[in-house]
Amino acid sequence: DVYFVADSANGARGLPAGDPRPRFADLQRELIDDLIPRSDEFAPGTHPLGARYLRRSALMMFNLPAYTRMLMSDFLAADGRIEIDEFTLRPTWSGCGKRR
Repeated sequence: DVYFVADSANGARGLPAGDPRPRFADLQRELIDDLIPRSDEFAPGTHPLGARYLRRSALMMFNLPAYTRMLMSDFLAADGRIEIDEFTLRPTWSGCGKRR
């Protein structure tokens, strides 16, 4: 879990008021809403941190070696083939991607 503590309810999300920089597009909720874990909000008095607001979120971590192994296994199980070629001259690139 990840915890964020702030003095106000909206807790310093985004740029501070009066900052001249353009706002960055926040599209996560719009594009991948079903992949992002929901956070829990805790009002002052509902936790031991006094008169502050608290937000708890889950931290997503990926096991990349295991995911890579799974992808390679699926690729090979579907009759995928890995070919290793050596390109020494630019004209030899033209045959890249052609089935043999």
